[in-house]
Amino acid sequence: MSEWPPRAIFPNRRKPHRLAPEEYRRVFQPVFFAACTKGRRPALLRDRLPRLFRALLHGNARGNRCEIIAWVLMPDHVHVLACVVEGGGDVLRFFEGLKNGVANAALRAGIASLWQRDFWDRHTRNDLDLRRCVQYILRNPVEEGLCEGPAEWPHVEFRGYPWRQRPNTANGNDRAGA
Repeated sequence: MSEWPPRAIFPNRRKPHRLAPEEYRRVFQPVFFAACTKGRRPALLRDRLPRLFRALLHGNARGNRCEIIAWVLMPDHVHVLACVVEGGGDVLRFFEGLKNGVANAALRAGIASLWQRDFWDRHTRNDLDLRRCVQYILRNPVEEGLCEGPAEWPHVEFRGYPWRQRPNTANGNDRAGA
């Protein structure tokens, strides 16, 4: 297994924390999430969980006024990079809803206590950090030896940067350099 948390992305991080609640509602501020299965057991690719994960990912994002930038589903963990795209959105509520939905689907498939109790999250600090997070997500299956290249892994996706697709932002931040 690769080092967690990866030092390139979390140089000084020692334990999980939560940002201030308003930080999860900042429009176009990307937040990187990582959650592991309990005991790091390889349960996320069983049965219909990948298909349900994808549906819950996109449904919860829409319901919480968020958009997904990139994501990867691994056998024992998930990484999601997402942001709020309009006022009233909440990226933390999105991710917690995603975890709960996947846990309920797993329970119906006979997999109890799916997730570890907590998860990691953090803001990306600048455009370079954002690109590193995207590359980390896309290359995760390769680094774990599951495939030769990201295009071979069926449970990974880069969807783009939402602020590039919306000319007028709600907070005046166009993030043109990202």
